[in-house]
Amino acid sequence: MNYVLAVEGGGTKTNSVIADENGNIIAKSTTGPSNFLIVGFEKACENIIQGLQDCINNSKINTSDIKVAMLGLTGAGRKLDQDNMRKAFKDYSTSKGFTFNSIIVDSDARISLEAAFPNKPGMILISGTGSIMFGKDGQGNLYRVGGWGRILGDEGSGFYIGKKGLISSIKQIDGRGEKTLLFDLISEKYNLNSLETIIKSIYTDNFDIAKIAPLVFEAAEKDDKIAKEILNEAADELLLHIETMLKKVNFDDKIGLSFVGSIITNDNYIRRKIVNYINSNLKQIELIDSNNEPIYGAIVMAINELKKIN
Repeated sequence: MNYVLAVEGGGTKTNSVIADENGNIIAKSTTGPSNFLIVGFEKACENIIQGLQDCINNSKINTSDIKVAMLGLTGAGRKLDQDNMRKAFKDYSTSKGFTFNSIIVDSDARISLEAAFPNKPGMILISGTGSIMFGKDGQGNLYRVGGWGRILGDEGSGFYIGKKGLISSIKQIDGRGEKTLLFDLISEKYNLNSLETIIKSIYTDNFDIAKIAPLVFEAAEKDDKIAKEILNEAADELLLHIETMLKKVNFDDKIGLSFVGSIITNDNYIRRKIVNYINSNLKQIELIDSNNEPIYGAIVMAINELKKIN
C-alpha cells in the first residue's frame, strides 16, 4: 500500500495527515505554523516534518511507503514562492531521511477549492481577513479573481471593512464626516478616539485593523447609516468577484459556489445580501455548504498525483 502526506499550514498551526491511496486517514497531527512568508522556510519545513514524524510514530507505516507530499500553505499562491518552498522542503526532508516521489506546494485556498468540489467543477469565495475567489471547470482549469493583498485589493474582506470603519471614525474626529456609532464602539473597545491613540496603534503598534470589522457589523445591526454603507460596498465588491468569475469559468448549466471565511460563512448583513442577490439574479449558481475540511482537498490532490506517478 502506498501513502500520501497531506498538509494544511497557516500562520498559527499546521495540520498534517497520512492517508492511504483510497483516501483513508491513517494518522493526523497538529504542529506549529508553516506560513513561510512569516516564519521562514526552515521553520516551516521543521514544523511540517515534525507533523509527519508524529503521524509516523502514531502508525505502523514505513517512511518509504509515503510517496507524495501535498503542502497546502498560506502564502503559497504564487509560482515563485511555491517553487522556493518546494526546494526548501525537499532539501530539509532529505536531510531528515524522508524522500518523496513527488512534492506539491500550493495555496491553502487551492486545497479549500478541492475540498469543496473534489474532482469536479466549482467555485469558492473566500472572505476572512483578506479576500480572493477561485474557480475550476470540468477540465480542471483554474481561475482566480482578486487576491491582490491588503494594499491593492482584499475588497470585501475583514481588513477592508475594518479600514473603512476606522476611516469613518477618523472623519468624525476631524469633522469631515457624519457622526457614526462606529466612533463610540471603536473608542469603547480599543480606546482609538484621538490622533495620538490611532496613529500610535496603527503605525507603531501594528494594530490588527481587521478586528474593527465585527464592530461595523454590530453598528449596522443597530441601523447605523455609515456602517450599513460600508457593508453594502463590501457586499457589492464580493458580488463583483462572483460575476467576474462566472465570465471566466466554463460550465454547462449550474455551477456550485461555496463560501469560506468568517465574513461570509456567518449569518450577517453581507452574507444575507449576497445570498439574496444570487437567488434573485444568478440562477446558474447553486450555493453549497462544504462539509469537508480544507485538508481533505490536500488529500484529494495528493492521491491524484499518486495515480499519475504509479
